Amino acid sequence: MSNHENPQTSKLTDAELLEIFPEAKQIVPALIKELGQVNNDLLDRIIEQNAKINAESTDEAYREFWKSWYIQPIREKRRLTEQKLARLRRLLRVVKGRPLPKGVINADLIQAAKEVPIESLFTQEFKRTGNKLQGLCPFVAEKTPSFFIYKNTNRCWCFGCQQGYGVIDTYIKLHECNFNDAVKALTGSVL
Repeated sequence: MSNHENPQTSKLTDAELLEIFPEAKQIVPALIKELGQVNNDLLDRIIEQNAKINAESTDEAYREFWKSWYIQPIREKRRLTEQKLARLRRLLRVVKGRPLPKGVINADLIQAAKEVPIESLFTQEFKRTGNKLQGLCPFVAEKTPSFFIYKNTNRCWCFGCQQGYGVIDTYIKLHECNFNDAVKALTGSVL
């Protein structure tokens, strides 16, 4: 949760949030238009920078370096803008009274998936140490147990792999599936 997120509103549905903050009904369309323009401007910058870099040299290593230096930060800004746009478009659907299309994973399903106890994903035995569980990493062969499940945060961390995961990521890694399939499986949803 970010520093600006209110714990009381973080688990509300879009419809409940719009009921609490009715002014959003007028603001959302304007924000979509504004962010849409920002998104288009970022895309134009990516295309422009890409063309400049390609024109400067035929050396692929040179191109890749400068694209990662100049274009990657713009792509990251665009990715974040697209996430905000997607959220606003979902709110607009609620404002207009249109249900989500069949098969869409919404925030409520994602939250329900995140609340599944992470230890329930594993069949192996773990040793309890306080509010943690410790055992062998299920992702790599090891002899010294370096895999921990932190029950208070519902996350896991492997000191051998130097990687940690939440419930959804763990399910994806264990079952080699995509995000939507993991959320559906964790929540028992049939969409």
